[in-house]
Amino acid sequence: MIQAKYRLIKKIVLALCTPILLIAAWPPSNLNFLLFFAFVPILLLVFDQQRSRSAFVWFYLSFQLFLIMLHATLIMEGGHTIPLVIGILIVPFFWSIPIIVSFKIAKKFGYTVGLFLFPFLYLSQEIVQYYWDFGMTYFNMGVGLSNTPLLLGIYPYFGQEGGTLLVMLMNVSLVILLSELKKHRFRIIKKFSLS
Repeated sequence: MIQAKYRLIKKIVLALCTPILLIAAWPPSNLNFLLFFAFVPILLLVFDQQRSRSAFVWFYLSFQLFLIMLHATLIMEGGHTIPLVIGILIVPFFWSIPIIVSFKIAKKFGYTVGLFLFPFLYLSQEIVQYYWDFGMTYFNMGVGLSNTPLLLGIYPYFGQEGGTLLVMLMNVSLVILLSELKKHRFRIIKKFSLS
């Protein structure tokens, strides 16, 4: 019983970390570097699930919370409430499609393959949002890097799509690194303790 409560609390904390990190990193904030590991908690949570439905729900709720937190002032003002509510309900659904495809690929072909495909699927989903009227294109992850001084010189060359790919590849690389460290932690500890 205690084990189940602990697992649920761990899932909730991981699901809350991503929207909080995204809000902290989103422009005009100067904490843009947080984007490079903001997806790590939700990716760890999603790829730890057994069923694609629960993976979808956790990812969906995490991004819905991100939109609610980002639009809190607009919601409080009361103007444009219906379009905001519709957007907050529908847009996370489309953002969750790449994770479900990646999750199913990971279950069939392996964890690393599914994770590696996620950035490309996510970028594809962002590009598709440019061409329909309901998309929230200003939530492109590459836009989050637009005021990073280090990247300003090369930003005109790779654009916001390159920024999205950079953010997602860094997050996926960190998830793979963390899972490998977790898998081999006892060997690493034993190796250092014997030296």
